Amino acid sequence: MKLVELARLARIEHGALAGLAVVAAYLYTAEEPQSLRVLAVFLSTVFAESFLFITNDMANMEEDRINRPWAPLVKGTVSVSEARLGSAFSLVAGITAALPLGPAPLAIYIAAICLGYLYNVRLKRVPLLGNVSVALTTSMVYVYGAAAAGFAKHLGPLFLLFLATLLANIGREVVKSVADYEGDMRAGIRTVAHVLGPRRALRLGWAAVGLAVLVSVPLAVLSWPQPLSVAVVATSALLIYACLVSTRHPEKGKDLMLLGFAVTLAGLFLSGVLTALG
Repeated sequence: MKLVELARLARIEHGALAGLAVVAAYLYTAEEPQSLRVLAVFLSTVFAESFLFITNDMANMEEDRINRPWAPLVKGTVSVSEARLGSAFSLVAGITAALPLGPAPLAIYIAAICLGYLYNVRLKRVPLLGNVSVALTTSMVYVYGAAAAGFAKHLGPLFLLFLATLLANIGREVVKSVADYEGDMRAGIRTVAHVLGPRRALRLGWAAVGLAVLVSVPLAVLSWPQPLSVAVVATSALLIYACLVSTRHPEKGKDLMLLGFAVTLAGLFLSGVLTALG
């Protein structure tokens, strides 16, 4: 039972998805994929995500009492000391797994962890800068995977994918600030929604998503006829629909955006597998 609660605290499902994104980027850009490197990028990413989610919950218990009363630390199913131990283990295990990949992937890995941790303890309370930092950390999974592959091929589509994902994540983070508006206000946290107001914040989020959709056009063209191209088009449609939904239901809007990211990930992963086999 305790392990289950620790897994919930670490959002292990998010870590697994991020790990698959890194593996997909690795397979898509590698000349000759190696199974040990696939395992290394996957495990290191899962541990990095676990470290960042655990430390995020440790740093944000006050607002979680309002926004996420079911969270393990708030409910008391995981103690603060257990969370500290879990975060330390995840950090050490992740860096250990990333070490064999070489200096460039390791540098990107450590930079992402540092940026993510800085967001948890400081930048989350800085409007917009915090949104950009967490979006950048999330999008760096593609750069990390490509670095582990030595940036061998398909760099044009991968760069556009990184840029589109970054912009879409910024949009989602801003929409999320609207969804969490009440809880953040009670906890005294200044977000984009607090500074601009929910309606203007939504418009800013939609603008970022709109730019992501524009970037997706050349991405779909360059990646044609791979599955990634079809996935990007489907994701763009989902993102547009999510913006419309977020007008009245910001929570549903941000969840639909997450679904769109998953569709792109599936397309990239399938493209990576076909590239590796071909």
